[in-house]
Amino acid sequence: AQNSALRAAEAAASGVPESEEEQSIGAGAAGLLRWISSWRYFTRSYHGLRAIVLALISSFAYQGPEAQISMVMAQLMLALRSMRPTDDPSVADLICMDCISIVENARNGKSPVLSGKHETITILFPLYLLPDVSPNVAAKLVDMYAHALVSDAPLVRRVSHIALEMILLPIWKPCEEGAYSSETPRVSVEAVAAAREALASILEREGDVLLPKFLQTLSTSHHSMASSADDGQTQRMRGIGAGKEETIVAAALNTLLKGLEWPVSTAGFKAITQGSFTVRHARLTQVLTQVNPAAVFRHLKAPVEEALSKSQDADKPAVAATAEIIAGILASGHFLSRSGEDGRGADAGWVLPALQRGLEGAPLDFLNVWADCVLRFGVNGLKEKMRTDDGGIRVIVDTALSNKPFAESLTGPPSDVYKRVTYVTEILQEVLGDATGKFPEAPVLGQLERQLLSEVLAALPILIETRCDTDMARQAIAGLTADACMVVMTMASVDEPGMIKMSDLKASVDGILDTVYAQFDASAEYLFKMNKDRAVDDDEEKSPNGEAAEIMSDIKRGGDVGDIAAAAADAGVVDAADIDDMSKMIDMTIQTSADQDSSAHVMDVDLSNEEGHALAHVAFVCELTYQFLAGASAETTPLLIRPLRNIMRVLELIPSEAQFVGSTVRLSLRSAKYQPVEPEHIEPMLSCLIESMHGELWTERAAALQFLQYFWFRNAINMGEEGSEKVLKEAMRLLEDSKLEVREMACDTVSGVIRAISAERQATIRAQIVDHAKAVFPDRKRRRLASGDGGARGAAGSKMEHSLQVMHGAVLGLRALVMSSPYEIPKWLPGILMSLVRVGTEKGLVGRTVTECLSDFRRTHDNLDVVKSKLSEEEWEAIRDVAVGVSSYFV
Repeated sequence: AQNSALRAAEAAASGVPESEEEQSIGAGAAGLLRWISSWRYFTRSYHGLRAIVLALISSFAYQGPEAQISMVMAQLMLALRSMRPTDDPSVADLICMDCISIVENARNGKSPVLSGKHETITILFPLYLLPDVSPNVAAKLVDMYAHALVSDAPLVRRVSHIALEMILLPIWKPCEEGAYSSETPRVSVEAVAAAREALASILEREGDVLLPKFLQTLSTSHHSMASSADDGQTQRMRGIGAGKEETIVAAALNTLLKGLEWPVSTAGFKAITQGSFTVRHARLTQVLTQVNPAAVFRHLKAPVEEALSKSQDADKPAVAATAEIIAGILASGHFLSRSGEDGRGADAGWVLPALQRGLEGAPLDFLNVWADCVLRFGVNGLKEKMRTDDGGIRVIVDTALSNKPFAESLTGPPSDVYKRVTYVTEILQEVLGDATGKFPEAPVLGQLERQLLSEVLAALPILIETRCDTDMARQAIAGLTADACMVVMTMASVDEPGMIKMSDLKASVDGILDTVYAQFDASAEYLFKMNKDRAVDDDEEKSPNGEAAEIMSDIKRGGDVGDIAAAAADAGVVDAADIDDMSKMIDMTIQTSADQDSSAHVMDVDLSNEEGHALAHVAFVCELTYQFLAGASAETTPLLIRPLRNIMRVLELIPSEAQFVGSTVRLSLRSAKYQPVEPEHIEPMLSCLIESMHGELWTERAAALQFLQYFWFRNAINMGEEGSEKVLKEAMRLLEDSKLEVREMACDTVSGVIRAISAERQATIRAQIVDHAKAVFPDRKRRRLASGDGGARGAAGSKMEHSLQVMHGAVLGLRALVMSSPYEIPKWLPGILMSLVRVGTEKGLVGRTVTECLSDFRRTHDNLDVVKSKLSEEEWEAIRDVAVGVSSYFV
């Protein structure tokens, strides 16, 4: 099989296509190798393994699809079965030398040139055997991989990057004991030392050619960022990178690097997910810098400075590669050295100016590369040194702020301020965060962390007061405020001599939050007084009884004109003589409704300074609340309760010209609904919601009631029966609210809470609701069940005594009882249905509510025979007659 494959390789190199006979032999040999690779003999005997490796490498010259599939499967099985030390280390060296010889012979012209696929498979095999390689072979492997860094084949470069990282893992992992995960091959100390010396020597001899070309290849890997997306180079790169061999490479490399990647989750790193920043490139630069910093600084200075000398929009692939180079240099820690300090004549004086130039010149759409990736990757590499030397991180912070204190750097155009706030936020998150990018429960704060927090807290009042005028800046400042405050509130560090005191930091946080929330309360009060008359509300807010408003609502909702007119006359709202003029009232109402819809939140376009300030404060606190919720810390729950009342109060008071503020308000409220609340905070939260449910504007009451539904559902167990009783009491009160939407929402709330209370309490509530309905409709009966005209006179009398909202509330209470048993028919349910039937012939809103309730009941209950068996024939007929108004659901 091996000899046949070699002949096929020679034929492929000469450009002569394989004959059918050769392809048949190749397919058969490949299939044989596929099955031999799974035999126990070849996984126990590493001399057999060596034969398989040689045969596989040669056989990849076959171009037939069947042979290629068999080769891929053989390689994959071999990769999965051979990731362990060999029984005979000398065989590991032999296999590695076989692979090295194949690559060197191809490069020196002694054998046919290897294709990208062929070379990828060849240099991949030694990675399976790293634990057993000798120092001499490790040095030769490094030579092979170092020259493969500038290959034209992306997969070859990818394997080479990972190989150098793995061979030199203890070099870039400061703590050797934690350098290897359980799945990572552990290279001997002697092999690592030999590999390091070999790579340092290569960089010293060939760095002037190798390193600039390395930067160029990094740039080509970002070809998708180029403006000319489909030139010949791009197509060639895509062609080389395509194929099933990527599955092999991914299977091997993902196993090798398991647990070693940064960040642990890339979900929040847009530049990484979009391919603008490749962590592997930065990591390899870190390795090269730690092996020979002098060569890296000397040979990469010119190409890096050239890439940053022009606009970053001009050549984004080159800038992305440059960012990866700078990130790796920062993570190495050698950027602080000066000529002669490390014994190699390294001069890194150009690194920090290049970093500053990159940060200051970053366009906003490229900011995530410099902030999320370059700064955070560099700080992450320096975190291990922080216990003894935090100067590196401090220098990075100063460079990001143009060598000014944070408060003094917040000048200039809004875009510059936004950049600096973003840079400080990302550095703070990396310094204080754990491996997942989240803040730990009780962060340990050293002097560096306390100093950073102190500077941030000192600058926040100025930022909040003067720089929250744009949506983008406001989000960045709110994020920084939330991060700094959460860390200080949750930190468990003990003061040490010379450190900034924890009590001073907490006092700063308390002062900032007190000021922020005081300004928010004043701003919310200002917006309330200025805009409540123009809020989306209907005429019932100004009507003592609300009957006229309900009739208008019926008209808007498409009610029958004759029924509405009759109801209006019966209620005494309009004179019977005016029924013929009802069409005029309809036209007027519809026009009023259209005007309200088109002019909702209308304000002057030129907002006053005071009003603009108020809007900015409201939007900032809502964004800050959202950021606190994202932190999911128990310490921040009081900070959610504190502004909640005014958030719901101004929900519909934001002018249309500032709808971005309204979106922020809704986002914070929507996120807060799903927040679990600790038992000690349940009572303050419930009191806040009850207070809002007594608000002047119906929008506030509706928002509080909707919030209460989610709050009760998520916290009912901790609230207990007493808390559920408070919820039920307030919801039942709002059944008679002046606003239709609030009443219907209260009905849903009552039906849900009833199901969660005890059976005895349910019986009491049912009796209370039924008795109230009888009091509102004392003599109302179906004609089939009553005699004379007393029923009609009684109905008219009840309307004179009770407003429409009270009558509607009574019916909604009955509806809530029906809805509380959506699929079953308990013994008390037929009686409730008959109570609904008693008022089923009411005109307008009340009658429609009864019909809708019976329709919903029929839709959710299939076993109507049970209901029929519990009613008399007259009662069943009465239910059918009420339901016939729209559709005959009961048959």
